[in-house]
Amino acid sequence: MLITYLIVNHINDFRIICYKLYYIPEYSYIDTNINNTRQTMGIRTGKEYLQSLNDGRELYLGNELVKDLVNHPAFKYTARMIARCYDLQHSKQEELTFVENGERFGNIWLPPRSKDDFTKIRRHILTWHEFTAGCLGRLHDYLGVWITTLYIMRDVLGRENPKYALNMAKYYEYCRSGDLALTHAISTPQIDRGPGAGRKENEDIHVVDVNDKGIVIEGARTVSTYAPYANEFISFPQLPANPDEDKEYVTGFALPMNTKGLIFICRE
Repeated sequence: MLITYLIVNHINDFRIICYKLYYIPEYSYIDTNINNTRQTMGIRTGKEYLQSLNDGRELYLGNELVKDLVNHPAFKYTARMIARCYDLQHSKQEELTFVENGERFGNIWLPPRSKDDFTKIRRHILTWHEFTAGCLGRLHDYLGVWITTLYIMRDVLGRENPKYALNMAKYYEYCRSGDLALTHAISTPQIDRGPGAGRKENEDIHVVDVNDKGIVIEGARTVSTYAPYANEFISFPQLPANPDEDKEYVTGFALPMNTKGLIFICRE
């Protein structure tokens, strides 16, 4: 298994889902230029998926900078298996996809409105994991369903600031239309576990500046299992032990994997 560590080096992020959600900030930015560059929308092919991975991302395996992930011996077989999962959405369209406004999307992006919709989502997830014989414990169905859930509950985000709900809707539509593979990093760095050690000492992701383009962030996260095969990285906010003192650590954002300053290190 590849465990990926994330290092964020002074990134100016412009695709904010929510900024300091726990606190109701005066500042919130919505990028109106979040557009997918694919010529086709909706479900993509395995070939399109593989082409999306060699995007100039800064990803290391040990000390090696991986320049051609699709053909690298450590990554190519998993990448090709995921590509075959994408192709299943074409060969099994009736089972794994739905149509909205004339466009076809994978069921992981389906906002459930009935018991039948939940069955469709479950069937999609089950089909992928049966196809991979359960050997890929993390596929992008996981965060696809998560983002769809946040889209459904966007009005809850909007209670703090109406712009948060709009940001979430825009990001959901962006991911769905591109049929993107997503990853996140769920753990804060564990450097010093001694008494008094806090988030600052452990270099967790935090905001260092706010400007007219968004937030500027620095720091690190660990355990981003799906990162080598993803198109987007998401950082969800984690409430610190002392939120009144560590407000800059409460932030959520999303970035393309090839964002300059975003570095991933895979542990063998």
